[in-house]
Parts: sequence; structure tokens; C-alpha cells
Amino acid sequence: MVGTLEYMAPEQLQGGEPDARTDIFALGNVRYRMATGRRPFEGTSDASLIAAILEREPPPISSYQPLTPPSLDRVVKSCLAKSPDDRIQTAHDVGLQLSWISEGISDPSRATVGTAPPRSWRWLVWSAAALALVIATALVVLKMKPGGVVRNVRHLTITLPVAAPVGLSSLEVLAVSPDGKRLVYMSGSKLYLRDLEKPSAEPLAGTEGAEVPFFSPDGRWIAFSTAANVIKKVSVEGGAPVTICPAQRVRGATWGPDDTITFGGPSSPLKRVSASAGTPEVLFKTTKNVRWPVFLPGGKNLLYMMAPDFKGNYEQAEIVVRSLESGQSHTVVRGGVYPRYAAGHLLYFNSGTLFAVPFDLRTLRTAGTPKPILEDVERFPQAGLAFYDVSTDGTIFYLPHDPGIDQEQLLWVDRSGRTAPVTSQRRFYVGAQLSPDGRSILASIADRNRHFDLWIYEIAREAWTRVTSEADNREALWSPDGTRFVFSSNRNGPFNIFLMASDLATPPKQITNGNWALQPAGLPMGSSWRSAIKLPQPDWTSGSFRWIQASR
Repeated sequence: MVGTLEYMAPEQLQGGEPDARTDIFALGNVRYRMATGRRPFEGTSDASLIAAILEREPPPISSYQPLTPPSLDRVVKSCLAKSPDDRIQTAHDVGLQLSWISEGISDPSRATVGTAPPRSWRWLVWSAAALALVIATALVVLKMKPGGVVRNVRHLTITLPVAAPVGLSSLEVLAVSPDGKRLVYMSGSKLYLRDLEKPSAEPLAGTEGAEVPFFSPDGRWIAFSTAANVIKKVSVEGGAPVTICPAQRVRGATWGPDDTITFGGPSSPLKRVSASAGTPEVLFKTTKNVRWPVFLPGGKNLLYMMAPDFKGNYEQAEIVVRSLESGQSHTVVRGGVYPRYAAGHLLYFNSGTLFAVPFDLRTLRTAGTPKPILEDVERFPQAGLAFYDVSTDGTIFYLPHDPGIDQEQLLWVDRSGRTAPVTSQRRFYVGAQLSPDGRSILASIADRNRHFDLWIYEIAREAWTRVTSEADNREALWSPDGTRFVFSSNRNGPFNIFLMASDLATPPKQITNGNWALQPAGLPMGSSWRSAIKLPQPDWTSGSFRWIQASR
């Protein structure tokens, strides 16, 4: 036999005469690997590999990639048929079918997905039920040497109270003091302060509804925004919080050495206010999405993230530095989010990895090649956010990604508490609602890139149909008669409410035009829908009810 064994068709292995259809088998093999990153046939030896090719069927692509259209599964399965007569006969026909599949994906009303268990990818459920009980900190020593960055890494674990784990939300959840001696983090509805020289974390009184915590330069104060749309500060020694100023939906804040606070919002320019209290003033005007600011040493220059729009796609965002004296600004990194500065380096996040690059404070420009330093940091790409902070000496505190919380399943729950799976698929479900007739489930599901889309699951057919394919789409609700549904989407800017017919015959129609995030009533933005939702089944007249919920 001449050739690479694992790509050979059964007729080759059996000594038959190869033809063009033999190449179709190899093409199917390549397509399978491209879609899954795995081999369709496995074996520990040549003999066992041959037996697998001759006798076994590869697992469906959708068992590894849940968003795979069933039509792609069928094409690849046809290419890998054991008999040449059962395969697609020409490469031209394969190309035509792949083109049709591509067109179907671009048309959400025609795109469907199979029901096999997916790979462990999803976006986070922002609720206490899905939280890690520890924060891991990596002590990273970054030293400038010719040829790049030398790093010595030690990983420690900070154990937090079982009753007060880190509370994930769509906003910043932790901050470290400049000297690296204190850590503040969100848990439940309040802030907890952990002095690293003490054995436990203590709640900060009066911080209920807190978000986006950050320290003063001397580490003596912790400032934070609140759900009541104000910024407050509280002493690390305790006491009642002090109100600083009104601020709606803060997206990053930083406290400068001149005792001013600069903060950003989801659809507003950066603003500055005295840390003692006052009225915020616009720092500079822009039509772009600016957030997550941080002062550079000395307090005369500001680092922040800037994106061209407000749709939550930050992979191409820029990190910008601005002189507060001259007002001049320039881009220092393209393709980065959530910047920080420490130990002579600029840190930023991109595509799941935390990078460090030498940064010259005199020229305000990078002075070397970016180096990856961490790859397991938890993040929220839709907000351009990563869950880490850094002290002045370069110690990085971060929340590690927990792959275990990727596994969720939709369950039926009856009155007695017995459960049964709705579907075998495990995904990240951001809300799931049964249709009024009990035949379908409308859910928002996140893919491996943390992108939210709406899907409809037909219970009898055991099949998912993709409803949306652009921007982020969540918090969907059926109309009482089941002929329509509403949902929140940022496809045209800030989140607004859209209306769509349940037969998916026409595109969704925007029915609100707000400048702030809007969603159907009763669901706060970012709600995890963790609690069970009581929904009637078709036989509700007999008094039989079941619940539907997402569960790990």
C-alpha cells in the first residue's frame, strides 16, 4: 500500500482499484479534521486503524462542534462511506453542496443543528451557582533583557469563604491594591475585602449592589459604582460609604494621583470627577466605544480601550494612550482589550490570552514584542473584559477559567423534584422558555467564542433551528399566542428590543430605540435565568405541570 494509511479508503486497504471516489474519501477525512480537530478513525496500531476504517463509523461532527449544520454532517458522512458507490461521486458535487450549506448558514431561517452532545464551550452563567470558590494569583516577575521578556511564574491559591465565593457578572469583579496587599471582590450583592496577611475575607458594609470596584492610589479607599447609578467610596478600615457622583452603568474606572476619578460608560465618553465629590465632566468627545481606562504612573497619561462600534465585537479593538495635558492620543496596540500597566510592561487581553509587552513611559510606546503570559483567565468578550488585575510590582491576580461550568443541560423537573433531560446536548443556555403550545423551546445559547444567539428547539423532532446569526441576542420571551417573540439585541448599537414571527419567515423588527440597554420586562440585563421557570405542558388542563431549567 502506497500512501498515508489514515487517509486510505476501504477499497485501497483491501487491495482494490482506486479511482476518483477514493480521493473523495480522503477529502471527507480532511473536512472532518477541519471541522473537529480530530481524526475520524483512531487506532493504537496500523492493524487497529485499518479495522476502524473498514468497520466503524466516525462520530458525527456535531458531537464535537454542536453548532454544525446537519447538512454538513451528511456531506462528510457521505464522503466517508465505506462503499465507493455510496459516496458523493465527484469533488465538484462536494463543492456545490458545501456552497449550499454556506448559504443556509448565512440565512438563519434555514440553518439547523443536530442534537449530539457538544464540546465544552460556552459563555459564563453570571450567577453564584456557577462561581469558582477560589481566586488563583500568579506572581509574575517581568524583567527587561535584550531579546525580550524573562518571566518567573509562581502560582498560589487564595482560598475564599465558602459562603462568599467570587460573584461573576458582566462587569469587573475584582481589584487589587497598588501595593498588592489587599484584594477586593464581588460576592452576591456586596463587596468583600481580603487582607492577604489575614486568613479570611470580610464583607464591606453598605456596598450592596456594588459593581466595578477599584482602589485609590494609596490603597486606603475602595471606590465602586452601584446599581443605583452612583459612584461611592468606602475606607478599607470600614465605615459608611460616601457618595461621589452620579454615574450610569460604569464600564471601568481609575483613581489618579491628583485625586480625580476617570470612568467610562457603555455608550458615553470618558468622564472625570473629583474623588471628594462633584459633577462629572466629559474628558473628551468621541463617537467610538471607549471603556476600561487606567492611569499610567504619574497620572498625566491615560490608557484605555477603544472600539469602532458598540456591538460587543472587541477582537479588533485598540488600546490607546492619551496625554491629559496636551489632549493628544495615539494607538499603542491593535487587537487588544482591558489594558493594565505594571513593572515596565503593558498588559492586555486578546483571544483568550493575556499578553505583556515592554512599554516606555517616556515615549508612551511599546518597546518590544508581546509575549503570552496566561491563557486560562476568565473573560467576558462581549464587554471587552478579562477578570484580572495587577499590582505595581507586577503581581497578577486573576480568576482562572473553570471548564467544568461549561457543562449545562436542559432538564424537565416535575412537582416531586424528579428530573429528566430535555435534550442530551450540553451547552450554555442563557434563558430557556417553553412555547405556549408546549412544542418548542426558545433559548439564547452562547458558542465557543462567547457569542449569544437565539435558537428554537422542536421537542418532537429533537432538532435545533438557529434564529439569529449577528451581534448578541438574548432575553427572549414568547407572545401569549406563540406566534411571535421579542428579544434584546445590540445589532444596531445599544441593546434594544426586537420583534420576530415564530415561523421565522421575516427578519426581526426593532421596536425600541433607546440609548441604554433595553430588554423584555422582568429580566435584568445579564440575568442567568438560573432559577426554574414554571411552565405548563400541553396537558396542563389535567393539572400536570413541569418546570424547565438549566443545570450543571
